[in-house]
Amino acid sequence: GTRPASGHFLHMLAFELGRGPDGRWWVLGDRTQAPSGAGFALENRVATTRALSDIYGEMHVHRLAGFFRRFRDALIGMAKDTGGRVAILTPGPLNETYYEHAYIARYLGIMLLEGEDLTVSSGKLMVRTVSGLKPIGVLWRRLDAAFADPLELRPDSQIGTPGLVEAIRSGTVSAVNALGSGLMETRALLSFLPRISRELRGEELLLPSVATWWCGQDNERDHVLA
Repeated sequence: GTRPASGHFLHMLAFELGRGPDGRWWVLGDRTQAPSGAGFALENRVATTRALSDIYGEMHVHRLAGFFRRFRDALIGMAKDTGGRVAILTPGPLNETYYEHAYIARYLGIMLLEGEDLTVSSGKLMVRTVSGLKPIGVLWRRLDAAFADPLELRPDSQIGTPGLVEAIRSGTVSAVNALGSGLMETRALLSFLPRISRELRGEELLLPSVATWWCGQDNERDHVLA
């Protein structure tokens, strides 16, 4: 594997939550590949504020702006280390979450790019502009990793950028999240998270995962088949 230039594999995570009959919250799944939802939450908050300004002001709802400001500052800080710009890589307008990509890009003031807007030159990821090629230091990836680079990943991808994996490998650009991070979405891992938390952190999970059994183990398989 390749260690990310930023030193971190995960920068943005999302969780699917469900509420049981007793009111207790459970984690139904983890989203680490290209998490969606933050932009929709922001847009809904803005719309609610405008439509119900009187009621909203009395409820003392926790603001979301601080989260997005800190996240943007973190991305910009990472880009300074590589001397490039920050951009969101989107699959394009046919993607079901494209609206969110465009909304967040405009809100944060960063570029929204598709794979064909980018090229790799001398091991560096560059964006095509009217004034020539400009370096990209941080790429917030909103497409599945398998489609990111048709040279080294899925050869049938028409939404990726040839050479992107090599640019990441050379450390000239940071991918948010790192390629391969979607592995953590595997639901089979949910059954092991309680023990992982105890072993690595010495504590129980703050939010329990929904009951999950890994059928590669005899006892768990017998329970599922019973």
